[in-house]
Amino acid sequence: MSSASSKYMKLTPGSRRLFERALRVFPSGTTRSSLFIKPYPTYIVKAKGCRIWDVDGNEYIDYVNNMGPLILGHCHPKVTAAVMKQLGMFSSGAPTELEVELAERVVKLVPGAECVQFFPSGTEACAYALRLVRAYTGKDKFIMCADGYHGSSDHFLGRHASGGIPKDTLDKALYVPHNDAEALERMVKSHKDELAAVFLEPILGRYGIVPKEGYLAAAREVTHDNDVPLVFDEVVTGFRIAPGGAQERFKIEADVATFGKVLGGGFPSGAMTFPKEMGELFTYGKTPTVRPREPKIIHPGTFNSTAITMAAGLATLDELTSEAYQHLEALGERMRNGIEKVLQNLGIKAQVTGLGSIFHIHFTDEAAVDVASADTADPLFIKLYDLNMLTRGVNLAKAHNSYCSTPMTEADIDQTLEATKGTLTAMLPTISEVAPDLLSD
Repeated sequence: MSSASSKYMKLTPGSRRLFERALRVFPSGTTRSSLFIKPYPTYIVKAKGCRIWDVDGNEYIDYVNNMGPLILGHCHPKVTAAVMKQLGMFSSGAPTELEVELAERVVKLVPGAECVQFFPSGTEACAYALRLVRAYTGKDKFIMCADGYHGSSDHFLGRHASGGIPKDTLDKALYVPHNDAEALERMVKSHKDELAAVFLEPILGRYGIVPKEGYLAAAREVTHDNDVPLVFDEVVTGFRIAPGGAQERFKIEADVATFGKVLGGGFPSGAMTFPKEMGELFTYGKTPTVRPREPKIIHPGTFNSTAITMAAGLATLDELTSEAYQHLEALGERMRNGIEKVLQNLGIKAQVTGLGSIFHIHFTDEAAVDVASADTADPLFIKLYDLNMLTRGVNLAKAHNSYCSTPMTEADIDQTLEATKGTLTAMLPTISEVAPDLLSD
């Protein structure tokens, strides 16, 4: 057992007891795999602003933020007030003005968006985006980046080693390396007659890897020239790196885009934007009749646009002013630059990635510009890093990019960087033993 594990277990006996209870009812003791860590997860009882407290009373600066949605931190007063006002309307089973207002706001903010559909999650938004482009084009296959992530539906999990998916479903996906414009161009041109779409994450999900100069523009050009819809998965980037997401920040308009996380203000949310031409597939027909024409794509869903989510989303977007984005940008830059400085001072070769309020560290001496280069990092080190940081009062997204939130201050970032210095210093003997090539001479 590592010293970090021993210290963590000493600090968190209450979490250990809850995990032992969880093992009796959940396979592997968890019902959300992205939050699992060894020896066991931290169980939280209180959250406010940028801090959380576990069952043992330990306090942490929180950079998980529920894997991204809590851009305003925990229990923001404006969001809380909006949600409390709507509690009596939760799942009323009828449309509300809130859903219209939030859809109007999305159309206003997202470049190229003309129509919106809401969903309870980003996974469902991506699954419906695939259904939409298939219905629109009459084609079945699609391109995605190897090790990209577009939610947990069957169609997108071929490279994520999930059992229970029929082979003929997996055969519909074609894979290209991330950030490789030439490979994407070859694949599109070779399969254009059978392609429903190209799916891309503008910033590669859990890796925090930003697009190379010209990559997204090249993707837009080749899909446009070959009449293949381009879908941007903005579940992570939407409303986080700019008011209009990656499409605004990089000045590239996709045909279809998916959203989640920030849009729901901390509540279950997903959305898809698309042009009016594609929207015809969801319509009931122009002429009012007793029996209107059924849409070609049905869109049921008990929790598609609950009043609580709509209210929380609107309250969140109201708070995301230009000043808020400037603050988040400054925090993220301070964090990334600070981590790089600590690494340099300790003589550790590692890569820091991210953009805006997103950051991540990769323990490899190879520039992390795509999945292949990022995967040269030894997974042992990121696990040790995350666990060590927990024992120093910093909660990071485990083996995943982490997120700053608006309640954070420069003092919070500096406190985190002090914890980073202590953690990396403690890891030096292990790095020296396991991967001495990661240490400068």
